[in-house]
Amino acid sequence: MLRRYLFYFLLSLPSTPAAQAQGLIFPRPPHPTPPRPGTPPMPVQPLAIKAQKVRMHVQSGALRVEVEQVFYNPHSTQTEGTYLFPLPMGAVVSSFRMTVGSEPVEGKLLGVAEARRIYESYVRRNVDPALLEYVGRNAFQARVFPIPPRSERRIFLTYSQSLEFANGIYKAVYPLTSERVTGTSGSDLSIDCTLRSAQPIKAIYSPTHEIHVKRETDRLARVTFEGNDVRADRDFVFYYTTSEKAFGLNALAHRRPGEDGYLMLMLAPKREVAAAEILPKDVVVVFDTSGSMSGPKMDQARKALTTLLGALNPQDRFNIIRFSSDVTNFRSHVVPASRENREAARAFVEEFRAIGGTAIDDALQAGLASVPPPSERKGRTPFLIFMTDGLPTIGTTDIDRILQSADKAAPEDLRLFTFGVGSDVNTLLLDRLARDNRGAADYVAQDEDLETRIGAFYEKIADPVLSNIRVEIEGATLRDPYPSHLPDLFAGGQLLLLGRYQEEGKAKVSLTGELNGKPQKFTYEIHLAQRELGNDFIPRLWAGRRIGFLLEEIRLKGENQELKEEVIRLSREWGIVTPYTSYLVEEPNLSPLTARQFDFSGRFGAGADSAGRALDTRGGQSGQRHDKPHAPVARPTPAPQAGAAAPKEAKKLPSLPGKAGERLYDPTPQGPRDEKQELFRQQVRQQREGFDRSTGWNAVEASRRVRQLKDSLQAVKEVETYRSVQGRRFRFQGGRWVDETLPAGKGRVVEVKFGSDAYFQLIAANPDWARFLSVGRDVTFRSGKNTQVVVGAKGLEKLSEAAVKALER
Repeated sequence: MLRRYLFYFLLSLPSTPAAQAQGLIFPRPPHPTPPRPGTPPMPVQPLAIKAQKVRMHVQSGALRVEVEQVFYNPHSTQTEGTYLFPLPMGAVVSSFRMTVGSEPVEGKLLGVAEARRIYESYVRRNVDPALLEYVGRNAFQARVFPIPPRSERRIFLTYSQSLEFANGIYKAVYPLTSERVTGTSGSDLSIDCTLRSAQPIKAIYSPTHEIHVKRETDRLARVTFEGNDVRADRDFVFYYTTSEKAFGLNALAHRRPGEDGYLMLMLAPKREVAAAEILPKDVVVVFDTSGSMSGPKMDQARKALTTLLGALNPQDRFNIIRFSSDVTNFRSHVVPASRENREAARAFVEEFRAIGGTAIDDALQAGLASVPPPSERKGRTPFLIFMTDGLPTIGTTDIDRILQSADKAAPEDLRLFTFGVGSDVNTLLLDRLARDNRGAADYVAQDEDLETRIGAFYEKIADPVLSNIRVEIEGATLRDPYPSHLPDLFAGGQLLLLGRYQEEGKAKVSLTGELNGKPQKFTYEIHLAQRELGNDFIPRLWAGRRIGFLLEEIRLKGENQELKEEVIRLSREWGIVTPYTSYLVEEPNLSPLTARQFDFSGRFGAGADSAGRALDTRGGQSGQRHDKPHAPVARPTPAPQAGAAAPKEAKKLPSLPGKAGERLYDPTPQGPRDEKQELFRQQVRQQREGFDRSTGWNAVEASRRVRQLKDSLQAVKEVETYRSVQGRRFRFQGGRWVDETLPAGKGRVVEVKFGSDAYFQLIAANPDWARFLSVGRDVTFRSGKNTQVVVGAKGLEKLSEAAVKALER
């Protein structure tokens, strides 16, 4: 009887046989009395995980996982339940230990057929197809001791298995995609993975989460992730590679039949680099000491520079330049990083005082003049670090003239990194300086620790080991590669190169660069697949980087119709948020998106910056300071100016719906424009202001967002109009999910009623179809070359055996 109320939540990537699944507790129904005839049964909601700690131990391709999960009983009565832990498909579990509290728990292994019967029972009773994604898996079941009302229960379990390994790349997965079934918004999560290898570890990469990697030695590393209220909308996945070579290079690919392939190259040097292998640097630091830097910022600036001086390598040379209304050099040129010179520089830094205006052009010219010409560098790579918290007010203030002067004075091989502090900076100036000189721009919030940010940045570039890098592929053409200009490789760092390809078969990759001022070349063999449905994050990651590149061009050089149309096309194709996403609402029948999903000002929701603070929705202007973020506004409709009349239609606009599933506009193209749609458009226009401006918090966040796309290491999460399943993309249109690989013509159409016997015949016929059905109740997918299946409220309730076979034609 209990099984009628239970289901198994199987969490893994469909194309990943080594994926695991997290467990859930399913309580007994509070009222087990059978419902009256004709009355649907009360669905039983599983107890969601409140928090979980995961320890992963990886050694030479073997994985052991220790999990502590905290469940909460929200009911007013004591609850008993069943804990279900679906097992990886095809995995060999060498051990499984489980305790509830301090009590050991016995359980049993359920086979695929028994599990599927329970899946089907749940779908019939609860009208929720999400579980069908996990058809074809075994499961481990155990009874959970009574859980007191409004109390927690901790479950500890341990299991082991082998990692997936292909093309020199290991893949580890921990499942987190419980949100679709449980309806929970998030839980506390910490993951701590110890990684040991007999061969030197090279690249360590996660396409799903922003991991922290600490490399203890070449053969020992620690991978961690920690977050509060983490949405369980994607599994935790990370890859790692091993190699005895000085530079490891491995490839991952994704390719659907008949289309271009997408390739990702992971390149990483060894961690343990001898001092003689580290490239020498010439480092020039240009620091703003104008009056607006007074107080804690100046104290942090002194500490940041002191930390940087301590991190210089013995063979490096350096100089420090401070500027406000005037410019003062520590030395007239770069000097060796000797103990005496560094001590003198620390004394110079201690004398910094915040006073005066902001002579940006003079400071830049002084910094560039301090960089020696190539003939005097003796193989050293030049770095210029430029920090300011204001707009140019002294000397040349025209941005175009400042950029032109810098372009003339900068050596071709300069690496220029800019830091903007607060919001009263010109983001277009700092972004252009960095982009045009092989560097990157970053922004520090008014209340952020400047010492920590600059110290973390310099730690990454302290030990360069390969410069002026080029990657060439013999036997294939890598089209639209990103990044388009490869940065230097640093000890302990890594590089991801993404692009598209058309060829198939074996190819040779050549990596060239300068090592200690001498040209070096390394070669690797890779395989370009004709069909590879795994790694479906790669095309989305590539699309996000391409959009970021195009947006940067538009933002820094002005809007171009061709570039804008390409951004819109990619945004529509991949469901990636951009400042032009408002064009998506021109199409009827899109999924119920919220303004939060369209916010381009930051990743943490509309009106918030990267630290979760409310943003200045007005956008900054030249000469205005907006260092203090504004409080959140309930309705983002701009408030009228003092003394001005409110717009006539303003009072009629309703507040933005917050309920998931509610449409923002009338999908029918006929009739007057819906008020919710008008409000939505108004919000999109307001959010785009930051993209068009050069100063203010919105401009800073727009710059950050463009950089996140351009340099992203994680695949951009698709908005709710798209879902990727088994190498296919489904788009939400007309109230249903539609497979984008449907036959070119109408072809043969078979309509099947949701939840009917015919519906489950589809699942029995082909497990891949079960995953397609899991995206929603109304779905259309291609089952054969010229056949499509339409699932909905109406259709066939039974299929003959011949009709099932004909579906694959």
